[in-house]
Amino acid sequence: MKKLIVAVACGALGGYVLSTNAALIGHWDASSPGASPSTQWDDLSGTGHHLTTVDNGNGGPSYNAGSGSYTLGNTAGFIGTGPTSDYDFDTSAGGGSADPYTWNLYVNWGGSNSGDVAYTLMTKAQREGAGNHYRGHTYQLSWSEQDSLQLGQQPGNNSDRHVTRRADGVGGSLASRDAMLTVTHDGSGTGGGTKFYVDGVEITVSRFSQSALNGTTLNAGALQIGSNDDTGGLDSTNNGFVGDLFFVEIYNHELSGSEVLSRFNQIPEPSTLILLGIGGGLLWWRRRR
Repeated sequence: MKKLIVAVACGALGGYVLSTNAALIGHWDASSPGASPSTQWDDLSGTGHHLTTVDNGNGGPSYNAGSGSYTLGNTAGFIGTGPTSDYDFDTSAGGGSADPYTWNLYVNWGGSNSGDVAYTLMTKAQREGAGNHYRGHTYQLSWSEQDSLQLGQQPGNNSDRHVTRRADGVGGSLASRDAMLTVTHDGSGTGGGTKFYVDGVEITVSRFSQSALNGTTLNAGALQIGSNDDTGGLDSTNNGFVGDLFFVEIYNHELSGSEVLSRFNQIPEPSTLILLGIGGGLLWWRRRR
């Protein structure tokens, strides 16, 4: 299994070539978290969207300098800063569509793999009305009868049409190992426009609900990592991510399959452990395990 690469002083992804239409608009690398990792995770993309750690009274994310990771425990997570509109992915504000994007995370799941529970990897959404009604986008890892990765796009309350695309049968295989989890969306606002990848390989999507959005997903909620609580804090019923988080990336483009695989292949083999001095900065390559 692979372990994270990268921390060049400039924050670039060396050797990784994107299409001309794609831009990395959010990049958080736990091997280079910034000056105050216990309270802030710096954004290396240049857009200034630093993440603030959240402590609900049971402890916030725990930073591990040796492994270059954050450990999250269900009710700990990160709240985004900067203009929330940068991650709306629906700049037209029109029903039935959403802008293309890619969410990419490198994680080691450490939670339970039992019970019919959806654990949130990341979300950009705002609660509306009573119950679990959101306007926005949510990426989750589910267990038990769902046993899936899923991306939900919801334009508000139950009278609006939401789209949930699910790849069943992959959740259990991710337990207690490092994995790169990638979801792409083509901007169509339909379930068919979503693809999932595990370790750079596209996985079969089993099903989705509804055919297309019928309302906008624009919302004022903050970007959340490891949480789906849009109130600015986390609680014990949140079902956030559990385990180690190594990096998170957001692109304003639907990465192709070859681009996703290229990103995964940047993560070095276990025999690779290099420390190089580059222009006064350091490039760390850590081992897969």
